[in-house]
Amino acid sequence: MSRKRSSVILDVIRMIVLIPILILALLGLLAIPYLIDYINENGITIPELPGESPPPPIDTRPPDVQKYFELKNLSCGILSKNFLLQTRDTSQASVSGLLSSVSGEQEIADSIASQYDSEQTTSTYVRATWMKKTILSPSVNHTTIWKEGRVYQCNPGCTMNLLGDAGWQAHLEELERIRTSCQYFGKTPMPEEVDMLRLISIERIGREEYGSFRCERFQITGNKTYADSLLASNITFDNDQTALLWGLSHLDSPMEECLDDGVGLIVWRNLTIDLTESYKFDYTEEGGMFVNQYTELLYYDDSVPESFFALPS
Repeated sequence: MSRKRSSVILDVIRMIVLIPILILALLGLLAIPYLIDYINENGITIPELPGESPPPPIDTRPPDVQKYFELKNLSCGILSKNFLLQTRDTSQASVSGLLSSVSGEQEIADSIASQYDSEQTTSTYVRATWMKKTILSPSVNHTTIWKEGRVYQCNPGCTMNLLGDAGWQAHLEELERIRTSCQYFGKTPMPEEVDMLRLISIERIGREEYGSFRCERFQITGNKTYADSLLASNITFDNDQTALLWGLSHLDSPMEECLDDGVGLIVWRNLTIDLTESYKFDYTEEGGMFVNQYTELLYYDDSVPESFFALPS
């Protein structure tokens, strides 16, 4: 018998043995390790079959909620790279319908409310592990730069301090928080015990042009009763979580956000906080103390050259 014919016969015998083994393995009647050992020992190779990936989890959230967090997650991708963001934040308080039973009470209420009045422009630059933040307001011109293990504080003259290992690690953690917390409502992850679909409801109400941006507009309503019950519960919340719950509990009306439909960033946000019960004044039925806060995105770019991190001249 020729060597070639012997080889063919041997291959046929191997396949006669192998095919039942494959069928048994396919039916789950033979341990896969035995099959692998047999193939390795006999020098048989079979084409690799594409692995079956598990089906994606079914998202049972309402479509408007899905769209909102789809855009939020999109912004995470943007903030994971180099970026320059410039935003303007305006806060304005008002007092109305105060029943002044004591002389000077109106002046005191107005003085408290004025502490919430502010306007500032914030520019944030991130390039790899470098970060720069500039805050401008009628009374503040402050720049902080973190780079190469140092922090520079400029008002506008600059001082420099070495961060040390602990300080630089804290800076890196803050960068990571900026790049990942965008996926959460209010940029704050909540404990598993919190039912977010009960805590907030989100409704998409349209699309609009805002300056050079095009954004999806959402209306967000907080469940005051549930937020109050969480604050009174035995669940442990950190400061950011407590602040978020407190804010939802004190919303005067639904908050609105418009998210850029290309990069997911907040183009503008408008909310009003009700402080009527926070200070012990008496008001008419329609009166109270309220703070309106408005945030708008002025500029975004993903090009951040090293020259942007030069110290202010």
